[in-house]
Amino acid sequence: METVSAAIRDKDPGYRRLRILFWCAAVALGAASTWPYRYSMNPDGVPYLDMGDAYLRGDWHMALSTCWSPLYSWLLGLSLKVLEPSAHWEFPLVHLVNLAIYLAALLSFEFFLRAFIGCNNGPRKSTRKEGGAALPEWVWWTLGYSLFIWRPCF
Repeated sequence: METVSAAIRDKDPGYRRLRILFWCAAVALGAASTWPYRYSMNPDGVPYLDMGDAYLRGDWHMALSTCWSPLYSWLLGLSLKVLEPSAHWEFPLVHLVNLAIYLAALLSFEFFLRAFIGCNNGPRKSTRKEGGAALPEWVWWTLGYSLFIWRPCF
């Protein structure tokens, strides 16, 4: 349950501008880090593509592995099945899936950072020790987003 202060913060133009600025920076840096490597693949990416293909074929012996995570290969296999790219566009599609995962992580990060800031600046404020100063909210947003977008790696 959000506090009243969270609703007030959402209407504050300075708070909204700061959030929009960080979102734009995160999306731009994520896309910019994807573009130069769109036709290359990390050596670990090829087995994930193979596993995704194996799931689609029903080759469970190949698809199930104790070494590789199944969710990522499911996402790759599903995107390959839906979009059916040529071999030339297969690696760029993987990077597009990675960018979508990054954006989903960004949404999750926004949710958790908002909750964290609400806990630090909300009703529990009175439980701080005397003489301890709370950081302003903009500092938390700046620190949090700076750490999140430090180096989006695809």
